Amino acid sequence: MDNNYYIYCTCGCGNSLLKYNNDGVARYYLLGHKQRDILKTEKVINKLKRKKSTALRAKLSYKAWLYGKKSLSMRRKLSKRMSLENHPQWKGGIVKIKGDHIIQLVLDKKHPMYRKYAQAHRLKVEKYLGRYLTREELVHHINEKKQQNNLSNLCLTSMKNHIQIHTRIRVLKKKLKVNKLSLSLYQKCAREFGKIITEIKVK
Repeated sequence: MDNNYYIYCTCGCGNSLLKYNNDGVARYYLLGHKQRDILKTEKVINKLKRKKSTALRAKLSYKAWLYGKKSLSMRRKLSKRMSLENHPQWKGGIVKIKGDHIIQLVLDKKHPMYRKYAQAHRLKVEKYLGRYLTREELVHHINEKKQQNNLSNLCLTSMKNHIQIHTRIRVLKKKLKVNKLSLSLYQKCAREFGKIITEIKVK
């Protein structure tokens, strides 16, 4: 090639080579020097990674470092101190799920659902009645709004009766050709197959 000229090998060895070979293809390395350059680059990258990790370790606060040095039993004690009400981001253990029931973390040690999430309306009824609900007992929302947990809107019933309440509501809606019933009709359906919480006499 007429435009051919000498360049230095890219690996940094200091040797020179012709820029283009006989076929006119550009070259950057002497024969066998490319692999050597790749290995050298990998070594540099690994060295930088090691430096970065040591720098990150140095940036760790003394408290975090101390926590890492503690025994397993001590770490458990420390984690307990930062759990539940003691945690800075504690919000009462209440979780609102859009279009569904509100769930709440159970903190009563005697409760069968202790340290687990339970439906907030069930916990509210249990507190009002002064006892735990059985698996057969079910709490129904009178106006069918799952996140309205005031006691006047809750009805204690069974699984079988709960299905009948919703069937009766569906029939009435179809009959009256409406999407929502009046509160008196909702209460009538609830009284027919269950007990409204505020109407239950508590000892």
